[in-house]
Amino acid sequence: MAMATFEQLMKMIKEHGFSPAQMLRKLMNYVEYFCSLKK
Repeated sequence: MAMATFEQLMKMIKEHGFSPAQMLRKLMNYVEYFCSLKK
């Protein structure tokens, strides 16, 4: 599940050309989201 999401994220980055800073922020949002689901 997480890997599929990560692959989707990588695909999105390639398609839209995210800068590393934007990518990192998006990734942190995903991490926070997954953590909130596990609580």
